[in-house]
Amino acid sequence: MIAPSPLPAKTAWPRLIVLFSAGVAVAFQIGKVPGALPMLSVEFGLSLFLAGWVVSVFNAISAGGGALFGATADRFGHRRVALSGMTLCAASGVFGAYAPSAEWLLVSRALEGVGFLLTVVSIPPLILAQTAVRDRAKVMGLWGAYMPVGMATLLFASGPLLEIMDWRGLWLLTSVLIAAIALFLGVIVPRGSVAKNPDQRLSMDDMRRLLTTPGPVLLAVTFSSYAAQFLAVMSFLPLLLVERAGIDTADAAMLGAVAVAANAIGCFLSGFLLDRGLTRSQVIVATSLVMAVCGVVTFLDVFAFPVRYASALLLSAAGGLIPGTLFAGTPVHAPSERQVSSVNGMLLQGAALGLLVGPPAVGFIVTAAGTWQAAPLFTLPAAVLTILFAVMLGRLERLSR
Repeated sequence: MIAPSPLPAKTAWPRLIVLFSAGVAVAFQIGKVPGALPMLSVEFGLSLFLAGWVVSVFNAISAGGGALFGATADRFGHRRVALSGMTLCAASGVFGAYAPSAEWLLVSRALEGVGFLLTVVSIPPLILAQTAVRDRAKVMGLWGAYMPVGMATLLFASGPLLEIMDWRGLWLLTSVLIAAIALFLGVIVPRGSVAKNPDQRLSMDDMRRLLTTPGPVLLAVTFSSYAAQFLAVMSFLPLLLVERAGIDTADAAMLGAVAVAANAIGCFLSGFLLDRGLTRSQVIVATSLVMAVCGVVTFLDVFAFPVRYASALLLSAAGGLIPGTLFAGTPVHAPSERQVSSVNGMLLQGAALGLLVGPPAVGFIVTAAGTWQAAPLFTLPAAVLTILFAVMLGRLERLSR
């Protein structure tokens, strides 16, 4: 067994930048799709159902295997699994760029999802191995921004890029970027940063212990209810702007990208708030109250368009505090230090379940009611659930001190 490296006295910021960039790069694989959907639909004749799967197959992979993938990283070594995941992500993107049919494109997207998940469950332990104890909450909060930063970057860039290349070129470009950052990671992050655990068997008892430990479960369900509310608003915001504010499709897509990017603001701030002495529960409860109000204002016609869009921006920016705060809790609630990836996988699994449930649920409610003003019938209870789970998490953390 490789002995784990001692905790550093100083945070290795250059290595952390590379690790954060790795998370951002694999998140490109999510952000590249929305802008390319019109091209994909024309070329492959995609139905709305298939187009939805091209977007959401990532969530299906995460929802089905987050904890298992995290346990795999804990067993076989986080650096090795992260590099393997990035390699698979890049290779699958190249495969997708040459897909001859919609079916093969979906296969490539599923493989990208596997590579993405292997990468993002492996990086947090590598981050912790490069971080001084005093900086842990701050750094893990910053890590929570990898998804909105990666998604928003490609949402912004895909428009101009698709004017000079087709979607296949965009697929190849993102694969090259991922491969380049994987090379940097392999060179800059040393071997043995975190011990692998060859004696740790992926038994049902191990998984049962993880799934029945209150801390990881509460982190996961909190992330799930938050993610359901967040994507329920963000996924329909461009359509809402087109239908209710009369904004053209291109401008609505850009405004939607700005709203997604705002989520990174909260992620960056979460670690600093925890450093200032606020508890995890306090941050999440306060944030959820803001999201509850903003989720209602965004969908109600009684408010003018600027107010409704500003409300969506605030929902996203404030909401970013929750992922960062939850990621900062993974080393706190892991049954052992070697299981941080497993807990991180549970977090992603919970988030993916919320992402899968939120948009369809709002779509069903709005369709049944015949008005967007019915959407808060989902977003408001989701916010209440997040508050309830956060209060339970806070109580658990107080009792465990």
